[in-house]
Amino acid sequence: MRRRIGVVTAIGAAVALGAPVAADATPTWLAASPLSQSAAESADTAMGSGGSAAVAWLGAGAGDVVQVATRPPLGSFAPALDLSPVGENRSPQVAEDAAGDATVVWWSLGLSDLVEAATVTDGMPSAPLTLSAAGKEALFPAVAMNDRGDTIVAWTSREGSTAIVQASFRPAGGSFGAPVNISASRVSVESPKVAIDDAGDATVVWDRSSGAKELVEEATRSAATGSFSEPVVLSNESEPAIHPFAAMNAEGDTAVAWTASNGTVEMAQVAVRPAGGTFDKAVSVSTEAADAAFPQVALDGRGDPGVVWTLEFGGDLIVQYAAGTSSGTFPTVQDLAFESWAPSIAEDPAGDTLVSYGNALSYSAFAIVRPAGGRFGEPQEVSPAGQTVSPNGNSDEQGLNAAMDSNGDGAVGYTIQGSEDLPEVSLLDAGGPTLKNVSIPATATAGTPVSFSVAPVDQVDSTPGVSWAFGDASTASGDTVTHTFADPGTYSVSVTAEAAAGDFATHTGTITVVAPVPPAVPAFHAAALGSATVTADSHGRVHLAVACPAGGAACAGTVALTLPATASGLAVAARAQGTPVTVAAGDASFEAAAGASTTVSVALPTPVLQLLKRHHHLTLAVALESHGATGQSATTSGKVLVKAYAKPKRAKGKKKK
Repeated sequence: MRRRIGVVTAIGAAVALGAPVAADATPTWLAASPLSQSAAESADTAMGSGGSAAVAWLGAGAGDVVQVATRPPLGSFAPALDLSPVGENRSPQVAEDAAGDATVVWWSLGLSDLVEAATVTDGMPSAPLTLSAAGKEALFPAVAMNDRGDTIVAWTSREGSTAIVQASFRPAGGSFGAPVNISASRVSVESPKVAIDDAGDATVVWDRSSGAKELVEEATRSAATGSFSEPVVLSNESEPAIHPFAAMNAEGDTAVAWTASNGTVEMAQVAVRPAGGTFDKAVSVSTEAADAAFPQVALDGRGDPGVVWTLEFGGDLIVQYAAGTSSGTFPTVQDLAFESWAPSIAEDPAGDTLVSYGNALSYSAFAIVRPAGGRFGEPQEVSPAGQTVSPNGNSDEQGLNAAMDSNGDGAVGYTIQGSEDLPEVSLLDAGGPTLKNVSIPATATAGTPVSFSVAPVDQVDSTPGVSWAFGDASTASGDTVTHTFADPGTYSVSVTAEAAAGDFATHTGTITVVAPVPPAVPAFHAAALGSATVTADSHGRVHLAVACPAGGAACAGTVALTLPATASGLAVAARAQGTPVTVAAGDASFEAAAGASTTVSVALPTPVLQLLKRHHHLTLAVALESHGATGQSATTSGKVLVKAYAKPKRAKGKKKK
């Protein structure tokens, strides 16, 4: 009965059966993450409901040291930590709570085999703690944790020629209690497995032999009383049963799977118990035409179980899956992959399902995903191409540990075979990144830079790439960017965060770009003449003061002087010749800031200067024309008295001798 299915060594590839349909969000496998460069074996994988992950293994090249690598939600795996001293350690197992704290258990060989445990909190490991009683051989521990950190550990303890199952419980934030015997004495037990719900109720299963036959038994720890129930037999007492596997959901629904023999074939069987109830009668889920081995079971939040196992049919190895109901019926059984073995299953509360397995032809790790309520998609090779992998454990029973968080993200761990076996893990990103704090402004101004920002979050890839498209054929990259729109209009702006090829999320918004507002034009005011009387200088120029009013625009324009008709001489001659009754007396341009004055120099024409010298002064008309920046103009008129230049008299002095 206790045989292992052999691995077929022919060259080929895994084939998935059934017609898959695409999920709403395409699950994407990221590149494998190496965890250590030292030789490793017996790796085990766990995920917390919040997205943390942990892989524990035996560092064979480091003197059988138990090691672990942990990954926080939205982070990367930290360097491996040593948990045990150098020595003969075996079978590390790991579990995680929602906060990402991990508990690792193993057994160490010596004068007496001991079960030990260590906890990693915030990336820091505790010292090893011995859980089993001194002086008794303790072997093959199993561990489970719930979201708040309650922990159950069970193992096999030898008593002379027989063995019993013992367990120790640790409440969240507390310490492990003394080991408790939970199986009957004077029988031989093997393969203890554990599960726990969010209330702290726990299930321990094992197979035991009284010498006549092997049976699967179960004991339940009550969170209310803190004690275990008497063991109950789950398998049919007329059929030998071995290799049990237990699962509980957060609500306390329980399912146990095992391998049973009817004397002709070995069958995968399952028993289901609703929260607070009792186990239904076990049912066979595999065909009675071929041998089934090493079934594993998982539960979703409704209590519906899913079971996987390896079927050996005519020399072929087939991974099969059965979808069950909370009432313990299994109406659907399907083939997932040919020439494949060592399957493992995980489900999240919504019912998303992850099955991992080894391909018996390429010796690589594969995985297949089913969205809640949907069908399995195409199988994906999750280990590096061309690499040979080993299951995560000492036997086919443990399989290629599949693990999931509460959001459908997953992990599959394995060891890469070579000159030294090395631990690696592949991560599944189920739903793509989440785009938080997206900032796409509603409006912008053409020609003015505007900022855009986003905070991408991904449970598996901590640094998804971000790209922007602004709807005007321009793009940019980065969490925070700026862009300048050249023209007014309405634009569709999209931001995309991509964790891996095909694993992305996009958000689109609209921005209205308006034309820039022209700067305010200061009020136009005409300049004013500030000089009533001036004296021509020796060069025949007059200097006039022009004032620009405050509170408006700067002033600019021209000053024109004319000789009015009432003047004699030039004006009379001009009138006699039929020309205007005024004579131009010079002009000049000016500029002045608002609230300031400037001096304008006007050169008088020679005839006017001659007339000025003859009359000693002239009254000239002034036309002050002001021009505005946007085409405004105004002319103010006035008069100015211009006096003739008088040469300064030399001071009288004594005559020279």
